Order: sequence, then C-alpha cells, then structure tokens
Amino acid sequence: MTADRDRVFAAIAEIVGNIAGMDPAQLEPAYRIQDLDLDSMLAGEIIAQMERALDVDVDFRAIADDWSTLTLGDLVTQFQQGAGRGSRTAR
Repeated sequence: MTADRDRVFAAIAEIVGNIAGMDPAQLEPAYRIQDLDLDSMLAGEIIAQMERALDVDVDFRAIADDWSTLTLGDLVTQFQQGAGRGSRTAR
C-alpha cells in the first residue's frame, strides 16, 4: 500500500475495529465486511464516521448497495475516490 492508502486504511481499521469490537491492528485489507459481522444497519454509522475522520464525501449508495461483498481494501478505494471529489469542509 502507498502512504496515503496506509493512512486511509488505518482510519478505516480504527473505526471498523471499534464498532466490531476488534483490535484494529488485527484487521487486514482483504477482510470482507460480511466476515466481520457488520450488517447493512451499521453501514451508515461506519460510513459517516469515516467521512468525518477523512474529511471526504463518498457515494453512500454505491458503498451501501455492495456492503456485504466489500473488503476493507475496497472501502479504502471508495474513500480515496471520494477524496478526489473534494473535502466535506470545502463544500
């Protein structure tokens, strides 16, 4: 992973780890959301926390529609793409 991907993954691992009751250091990019027992009901909370932590806007529907099939690495990609659209505070 590049330094930016590492930073984004660290933020995602921290948030997902806290919500899932797991040690963020144990999470890997290849872990699937469904394997972490994070159902779609938690998607909104996780996405909102990640948007705040990373100061980006993402397409919630694109993530939520594929929630159970995504990996943590997929979330990194989604949030990096959101960063390319600009920050939440700049809007």
